[in-house]
Amino acid sequence: MASFISVLMVGLILFFQLMSQSLFPVILYATGQDIPLDLSVNWGHFSYTWTCVLVFVIVMLTVSSKNLSVFVAMNQFGVIFISSVLVFIISMGIKALGDTEFTFSSSEYEERSP
Repeated sequence: MASFISVLMVGLILFFQLMSQSLFPVILYATGQDIPLDLSVNWGHFSYTWTCVLVFVIVMLTVSSKNLSVFVAMNQFGVIFISSVLVFIISMGIKALGDTEFTFSSSEYEERSP
């Protein structure tokens, strides 16, 4: 039983990290903040650490809910969300196929690098 619990804990920890690391740049973009993507512990300003706390609070509030009818109602829209993601991926792929002018010289790269 301990091995099953540890295997499930590894999956939960990886899922938590994936959610936090994906949400941090999205929040930065949405709020217009221009700070570097630093994944170290920093409690001074909004950082990846605060994103982990935010994801933890959201997950705990979601899991502690006794009424599951909200989740059943959200699952009905799953097909719509997946279809919209697929349409976006296909349309961006077709757009990228039409734009094949990828001329990028090493001198331009050296100018952009810090």
